[in-house]
Amino acid sequence: MTNKIPILASLILLCLTLGCGNKNSKKSNTYIFDIDKELAYCEQQATKTLTLIPEDGKSLPRNIAPDSQEWRFINYKDWTSGFWPGTLWYLYEGTGKKKWIASANTYSRYLTPLSVTPALDHDLGFQVFNSFGNGYRLTGNPEYKEIILKTADTLATLFNPNVGTILSWPREVPNMEWPQHNTIIDNMINLELLFWASKMVGTSPYMILR
Repeated sequence: MTNKIPILASLILLCLTLGCGNKNSKKSNTYIFDIDKELAYCEQQATKTLTLIPEDGKSLPRNIAPDSQEWRFINYKDWTSGFWPGTLWYLYEGTGKKKWIASANTYSRYLTPLSVTPALDHDLGFQVFNSFGNGYRLTGNPEYKEIILKTADTLATLFNPNVGTILSWPREVPNMEWPQHNTIIDNMINLELLFWASKMVGTSPYMILR
């Protein structure tokens, strides 16, 4: 797996840190960060969030609306479902504290059904790569690898050889009523999963798409 942090999850972590950055001066747009301080803030917020998640085995925090102080929770099918476990894996990576592994593992495993059910959409790549992908990168857990590879197989079923792209939504989506094939630019984010899987099994990514 590449050492680069997946784009979407890194943006989430960036947003957390930007929220508490300090400007150097009123005349400057430059922000100066105390990395340890900002990381401690992220730990504090994540710790607080963990106490607020319903213990129903399916809820994942997504966002807090501007006019609210309450988390909006979603399940594994939501396109953002990999962001929370991904953030927890980054906290483990950034702090080195093993206490984050348990939570990261718990919420990553909420996404396991994505690897064994027919694809709902193209978001499988960053859902599973942010969660299990980071988990495997940081721990080498072979169970994570198996789930990632199964997900790659599932994502590959959306490939349309006549068009040469992955179908974004194999279902009805409001305002996306394209009768034959629909592909949006977000699909590019999911290709990393297929290239990683092809490297793991030692074959061309085009073979996976066959």
